[in-house]
Amino acid sequence: MGSQGTIRVCVAITALVHVITYLLNTQLPLHIVALGGSHAQIGWLFAVATGVAMVLRPQVGGWTDRYGGRAVMLPGAGVLVVTILALNLAATPLAFIVLMAGLGIANALLSTTGSIVVAGESPA
Repeated sequence: MGSQGTIRVCVAITALVHVITYLLNTQLPLHIVALGGSHAQIGWLFAVATGVAMVLRPQVGGWTDRYGGRAVMLPGAGVLVVTILALNLAATPLAFIVLMAGLGIANALLSTTGSIVVAGESPA
């Protein structure tokens, strides 16, 4: 695949991830309310994911330096897939809040490492 094809694939994947994230962030709070959740639980829903990612990011930078980007991104992708599949099984607001910690872990492992890898591969 040439560089144009690679760019198109990257743009398509980015668009898909954006749409999925947008839908998750707008529909999940409504689902929590439908399950009988409170406004506080909706706040915790996103606070947990953000907090976990924020705490892990400094360590992820060190892990990327020590083990390499691929070795850090692969477990992150695994956590992301498992968490997304588990979201289908969650039946209580608390279960969703716990699973959002998994999304925070995946976010820290994938986005941080991805930025480091891109910065390292980009021409100076």
